[in-house]
Amino acid sequence: MCAKVMDRTGSKARLEVDIEWAPAYELVMQLAATGSGDIKGTFDHVPPSFDELRTNLSPRLVAALELLGPAGGKNWGALVGLCWHLGLREPGDLIGHLSSLSAVDIRLVLLGAHLPALRAATPPRTLVAAAEGDRAAGRELIEKVATVYPDDSDAEAFALLVGLDPEQTKSAVVAWLRGWHREVFAAQEAEVARALTRDLDAKRALARTTSPEHLIEIATNGLQYTPQQWVRRVVLIPHLAMRPWNVMNAWDEATIVCYPAADHDLPADPAEPPSRLVRLHKALGDEKRLRMLRVLSSRTATLQELADATGLAKSSAHHHTVILRSAGLITVTLEDTSRYTLRREALPDVARWLDAYLETAP
Repeated sequence: MCAKVMDRTGSKARLEVDIEWAPAYELVMQLAATGSGDIKGTFDHVPPSFDELRTNLSPRLVAALELLGPAGGKNWGALVGLCWHLGLREPGDLIGHLSSLSAVDIRLVLLGAHLPALRAATPPRTLVAAAEGDRAAGRELIEKVATVYPDDSDAEAFALLVGLDPEQTKSAVVAWLRGWHREVFAAQEAEVARALTRDLDAKRALARTTSPEHLIEIATNGLQYTPQQWVRRVVLIPHLAMRPWNVMNAWDEATIVCYPAADHDLPADPAEPPSRLVRLHKALGDEKRLRMLRVLSSRTATLQELADATGLAKSSAHHHTVILRSAGLITVTLEDTSRYTLRREALPDVARWLDAYLETAP
């Protein structure tokens, strides 16, 4: 299930875009969703709370979940990279591979050994020592994470991991994957596979007729690719678990974008409003988001500039931009300091989609 597009436009680095899907990816994304903290409320389908999970899951799975904690979801993306790199397509393949790895090797993956920006800023001995359970090295790594990824929740997730010993980490990760697959994901797998294979086929067809950059922007609903020195490949993976978010990961020279699968099916009930119409009006039904659009009507802006203009914390501003982007109202560049732009051509859609829906009334 892989389509590749080559950038032959004359740029110095040839960009390759892969489009893939496999059940192991969605399994990991579901685990990431359960541990996604305060952004859960922005998902199309809000995952159950920890209290609900404790009630419905086996004691062994709950114990693994509690050990890794809510913040642990920030590190699951590394397993998406591992699945892609090694071709681990089925949940059993991933679980079996992790079971065969040493605890230190699993922690190296989870602690960012394949994240280029973090690896460039961190001495290899620090990464290895932190993976081995050295507390001083773990504190040094957390300081690097806070510098490279200035998001408190990233540092919190790494702090949780370095606080565990290696064998605890391996046991909990394998138990959570195995238990979630058996108790939750297996019952959904066939339906999920149909939806995401349909999206994959649509993107593969699109890849044959458009540029790599345009393919990325359409698939992600607004991420504009900007060349980065270390990136040689962009991997696009559709997901349902955390829609409408684009979840960014990396593995060495590859940027991995888990993008929200598109709405391919019309509502079964003609009285049900289309998802895009709901997203548009949800995006416009908030004062802070309207103020962001007003700022972007005259210029591009960084996330910090939008946060300053609306009096929001940067993390809160990010949540608002995700909602605006999922509604098709803004684009954002895919780079270290991203810039947001208003999609003026999308503004007429607000009235057009509402008119089309109202015209279906009996």
